[in-house]
Amino acid sequence: MTAKQKAEDAETKSKVDNRAGTERAIELTMRLLKGEKITYNRWLDIAAKETKQPNKKDRTFWRDLADIEDQLDKTHYNKRLLRPKRDPNIPNAEKIYQLVNCPDKVRLVRMIALAHIILASRALNKTEMDQLVTTLQSTLALNEQEQFKLAVAGDQGSYVTSPRRPPLLAYLGQITAAIEQHQRLVFTYQNAEGESKIHEAQPETLFFDTYYFYVVMRLKPEADYLLFRLDRITAIKEVKSGAVPQQHFRLREYRQQTYLLAMGEPIVFSFKCWISPQTALERFPGSTEKVDSKTGDTVITA
Repeated sequence: MTAKQKAEDAETKSKVDNRAGTERAIELTMRLLKGEKITYNRWLDIAAKETKQPNKKDRTFWRDLADIEDQLDKTHYNKRLLRPKRDPNIPNAEKIYQLVNCPDKVRLVRMIALAHIILASRALNKTEMDQLVTTLQSTLALNEQEQFKLAVAGDQGSYVTSPRRPPLLAYLGQITAAIEQHQRLVFTYQNAEGESKIHEAQPETLFFDTYYFYVVMRLKPEADYLLFRLDRITAIKEVKSGAVPQQHFRLREYRQQTYLLAMGEPIVFSFKCWISPQTALERFPGSTEKVDSKTGDTVITA
């Protein structure tokens, strides 16, 4: 073999090795981003390599981790690669490597606020609510998760909801998809008297109000909208093709003028306010305040 052929072979091998290294680094990064924990033995499987080194000091392994960590730093990504020597809570013998969130005090406060709000909503059964709170917790760095748990423990421990509240998250996902894809649903609905009936309608909007999720649907494209409570949908039997709505439900207008459910004609009412007027004005969006010149009473019109 000539010197030129050796040089070409070496160049080809270098290109193949570089491509394999790039593909391996990409796969490792994707696995880490999905939450997978990488160990040395797992890396050997991904790299399709074998080792005879009992101390597991493979330079390629360490170089892959260093390259990933370097890219995280360069891109200012909000996660970092955690090595055992950098976290005293993980024994060195485990040799586990994973991506963890960087500490962020602002994010911690936001997650605590969100947790308290959703716990106050009483929207889900206890199992689903615990799952939702755990999801919020998992977005935080490891050392912040304990602070989060302590901050919401009392509220979460005293969580109260209807004992008959069914699981809702699966239906929430199905209906959200149906709204996005303009689909019609055939579903069983149980009314307030406990009577079940099958409906076919197209969902248009989903929103939350006073302990319940509501789905805005139309039986026909030209029909007026109807409100269905999500927790009273007991089964979605069929999904059909629908159409782009000819008219649109305006949630902002609904919230401006509706304080119970939208049933009957809108009315305007006035009342004497014996509590702080600001409290009443905040409860009824768009309301106004005036003082009765004869009695001196504060009158709220909503």
